Amino acid sequence: MTAVVPRPAATVVLVRPGGDGLEVLLTRRPDTMAFAAGLHVFPGGRVDPGDADPRLIARSRLSIEQAAARLDWPADRPPVEALAHHVAALRELVEEVGVLLVEPAAEPGVAHAARAALAAGELEFARFIDEAGLTLATDRLIPIARWTTPRTYPRRFAARFFVAELPAGAELDVDPREVAAHRWLSPRAALRAMAAGDIALWPPTSTTLQRLERAETIDDIRTNLVLGPEPPITIERLAGGLVRLTGRTVLGPTGTPANAYLVGLERVVVVDPGDPGEAFLDALEAEVAAGGGRIVGIVLTHVDPGHVSGSEELRARTGAPITCGPGGGGSLCWTVDEVG
Repeated sequence: MTAVVPRPAATVVLVRPGGDGLEVLLTRRPDTMAFAAGLHVFPGGRVDPGDADPRLIARSRLSIEQAAARLDWPADRPPVEALAHHVAALRELVEEVGVLLVEPAAEPGVAHAARAALAAGELEFARFIDEAGLTLATDRLIPIARWTTPRTYPRRFAARFFVAELPAGAELDVDPREVAAHRWLSPRAALRAMAAGDIALWPPTSTTLQRLERAETIDDIRTNLVLGPEPPITIERLAGGLVRLTGRTVLGPTGTPANAYLVGLERVVVVDPGDPGEAFLDALEAEVAAGGGRIVGIVLTHVDPGHVSGSEELRARTGAPITCGPGGGGSLCWTVDEVG
């Protein structure tokens, strides 16, 4: 079966100061949605052609070149697409929850009126921003991750994840067509709610929350969690039946590179696939196939994002079960077997 080409998308992790550090906005998708129904997610959606409208580009605080540099944009793709991802993130934020990241700061009433008109199809985002004389605060978006829906899924997205701080005085006004409910939770509280079965999270969402557990302020995120350029993938054949592949960490500049190990010859177990990128997992599968083997299991020695982030995609590709140590499955939102 030919994999569906993923559509570009942008996601915004909206944060605010809370009693226990940062709190994150999680919205629950209606059960009627075709994609990720019932899950708690961050606001976001696909990048539309209109997100590259010249009026929006002209009213962005980031230039095309700056946006491309921030996202380490591929040289074979138009750099304006990088800025369009930033614009899409801001548009989705106002469309879904009524929050405008603009300068000068917009009153809640202005943002809520815009949300209602955009939802009703009565207003074009580019026209609204241009005629209101607003500047898109694209520079307030902090790029922290990229995720692609597994190739076995009928709906696929290649999403850029950004963090943004809730502007002072802003009030939420959610679109009931896209948001059935919403909650402000600390990352740790959200992960505990998932482990208790109170909420369901998509792997990119839970992994992002695991990363944000380490951040106490928005400056911590800017310093430690920005996702930099992807390093080259290296393959080291350590011994017969033992191979180490090193790829990109999802933990930002403070994280060590993600090492995955292949153990076995004909029946191969993958240990700690921490890089969720397609290039890394393609290289991993190619290495197994070159040796005449097949992947029969995925083992996680730790549930830190640097160890587990590629495991769900690899399971979707191969059908191999995921196994972890006792108690570890509770902090993951996909099916695992616990041993020990």
